[in-house]
Amino acid sequence: MMSSILLARKIRPSRAPAALSLTQSFSTYAEEKQAQKELRRTQWTERQQRMEGLQTRRNGRDRDTKKAEFKAWYDKRRTYHQIMDRKARQEGLEWKIAVAAVVERLPVVTPDMKEWEREYSELRAYLDTFGFEYPEELGMDKMDEKYGDDEEVVPLPRETEADASGDLQTMDRRLKTRIYYAQKNDEGSLWAFPTAVLVGEETLKEAAQRVAKETLGDDIEILALSNCPVAVDLDVDKKDGFYGTKTFFMKLQYFQGKPNQVEQVADYGWLDRSELAERAEAGEGPNAAKFVRYLL
Repeated sequence: MMSSILLARKIRPSRAPAALSLTQSFSTYAEEKQAQKELRRTQWTERQQRMEGLQTRRNGRDRDTKKAEFKAWYDKRRTYHQIMDRKARQEGLEWKIAVAAVVERLPVVTPDMKEWEREYSELRAYLDTFGFEYPEELGMDKMDEKYGDDEEVVPLPRETEADASGDLQTMDRRLKTRIYYAQKNDEGSLWAFPTAVLVGEETLKEAAQRVAKETLGDDIEILALSNCPVAVDLDVDKKDGFYGTKTFFMKLQYFQGKPNQVEQVADYGWLDRSELAERAEAGEGPNAAKFVRYLL
């Protein structure tokens, strides 16, 4: 009786060895236990091999390249600032404090879709054409009629006339990305953000808002999302009893309103990150271009 039970017994599918059939029976109970033991040993070995592979799976690939590049640039810049601060203290001179207003306009339209995003969007639109059927008790059909769109939505153009003509002095360009106001104060000078020296007990935020209003007009509304600057730059000139100028960069967001035509500068424009970096590199070199990229 016992032998017939052992002959008919089978291993459960979830614990069956890969090399054995799920319907295979064993002549003895010991053979079954040995097969299960071999299965556990194989699974444990495969799991250990996988864990070892996870530790070395990225060997030979570039790791933390951008992080290391930024750290090398930042550490060198921080060391220079510390040395200049020490020299200013040794000579008993103060720093003149200035603020640069980095006024940005947020994207107006969504960025271009990647290929897989476009395929998913087309599939989603196709599936949505079939609609939904709701039970009559819910009254969803009446809700759709009540809150339906009365007017057709006309999407904004992806490319504007300013993009085609190369007009930089308008915000109606580069709608898919962030753009920033920059200017050239004099002929032959470098592109820069509008800058002013602090007046009285003015804070960095108040000074940034003031210079933005003075440059772009009182009709615009701008938002200062933080009291903290995003970067600082040093200029050692030892003039007017100061060791140099510390310029703090404050980021502001354009909200609404029409900016004035800026006339007191040689040139100005609303440029995106890559355009500003190109102009910085052409005027001051690759280190200045890195500063602009990390700033924005």
